[in-house]
Amino acid sequence: MTLKDILKLPDETKQRLQKAYNFFKNKGLPDHIILGILGNLYKESLFKPDIYEKNNLDKNDYSKSVGLAQWRLDRRKKLEEFAKQQKKDWKDFDVQLEYIWHELTTTEKNAYNALLKAKDVKEAAYIFNKKYERSSDNSDDRYKFALNIKDALGISLDNPPNPNKYDTVKSEDVGNIKEASIRKQKNEEEKKVVSKKDEPMFISFDNVDDINSADTPDDAMYKIENTIKPAFSDFDDTGIFTKMEAWNQVDKALID
Repeated sequence: MTLKDILKLPDETKQRLQKAYNFFKNKGLPDHIILGILGNLYKESLFKPDIYEKNNLDKNDYSKSVGLAQWRLDRRKKLEEFAKQQKKDWKDFDVQLEYIWHELTTTEKNAYNALLKAKDVKEAAYIFNKKYERSSDNSDDRYKFALNIKDALGISLDNPPNPNKYDTVKSEDVGNIKEASIRKQKNEEEKKVVSKKDEPMFISFDNVDDINSADTPDDAMYKIENTIKPAFSDFDDTGIFTKMEAWNQVDKALID
């Protein structure tokens, strides 16, 4: 499939591509990961939710694959159960999108967590294939499809993703990835000295003697926090200084 082929797709298929993109975007996933997923789903099913594995004459044969992600065996049965719980047909496009997300945040958490570490479209397509689809396909078709879908949907990837923006999902997480990011931020509050979005930080010691006069480490940290100024480039990717990093800067200042 080429970009020309995608642009000639039936309107219904184009609408499904856009709908799937919007679905995962609303879950908080970045574009490069979404495209990796969509490239895989196109390779598996041409985005046809009612598709059966080629030459599958017996539609009750659960060893054969069905649907967007070509589920089979136990995963196919669970798709049908998932649809029944919502009183819908398993062939429903929206149901299958929801089921993919359900799997990624429950039984397929390992695939999801690996996917969140993908740095670009190619890596995302590879991880989704190996960890979620677990197919024997070693071609780069899924990556090529993803790039064609990117162009067909007019998606720009000019801004590289921040790998530290997303957190992995624990067993209790079945919702939006944004919730995981919020949890991560809260967990780091105790070790945080300061965080200022998109602006590097450094510690400027305007009064080293005052810091030396501190009675306790906490007192010293309080004095240090009041002397923080922007401009220093040696900070972690999240823009956060930990206490250990702060004390390293203290040592440098006192030695100098």
